[in-house]
Order: sequence, then C-alpha cells, then structure tokens
Amino acid sequence: MQSTEKENSCDNRNRAFGYLHLATQNLGVRFSTDYDVAPPVVRSSRERLHKLTFGMEVCAVF
Repeated sequence: MQSTEKENSCDNRNRAFGYLHLATQNLGVRFSTDYDVAPPVVRSSRERLHKLTFGMEVCAVF
C-alpha cells in the first residue's frame, strides 16, 4: 500500500495552450490557458487539487 501512495503523490499533470494573434506588424496579443492537477496536500485525503488559469498578454513583436 505504501508504493501506491508514493505513485499517487508523484502524479502531477499539466496542460497548457497559447495563441498569439498579430494585431499589427509590431503588436501582438497572446491568449493562454493552463490546467494543473496536483496530488492531495494531505496524504490521507484522496481529493486532488485542480487549477485552471486564463491569461492575456500584449506584446511588442520585433
């Protein structure tokens, strides 16, 4: 049973997606999404932590 707990604690999953749109020749807008699944903070818990993050950036392209 100890090996199962160890395997679960090391099972991190991360998925990310980003898209860069050129508004003009030198100005871009980047949209991103990031999804993380982490093991439980407390060993006795079986509930994983889920985090979904959205982002937007304005950047100079040269």
